[in-house]
Amino acid sequence: MRNQVTGPVATLDFVGRLTHEQHPALRAQVFPLLATPGLETLRIDLSAVEYIDSSTLGLFLLIQERADLAGVEVVFVHPSPALMGEFRALHFNRLLAIEA
Repeated sequence: MRNQVTGPVATLDFVGRLTHEQHPALRAQVFPLLATPGLETLRIDLSAVEYIDSSTLGLFLLIQERADLAGVEVVFVHPSPALMGEFRALHFNRLLAIEA
């Protein structure tokens, strides 16, 4: 996972298969970042994600909730067509900001 902060925008690159086993590492990267002074937008790049399980979808909702409390916009960017199809099928595209 790579993270880059440029002014008010931070970008995290998620990679590989995201299952409940990766949640501690994901939380350790995301949650402290949300407390960064002056951060306005967190972009989570999903272009290198091969698979997510249902618990990771739940984690995405938790990230959104924590970001809302911190006043940070979260945008999930570049999901694969298959992942975007999953978001649509589960109506997550209505709950999360997603950019193709």
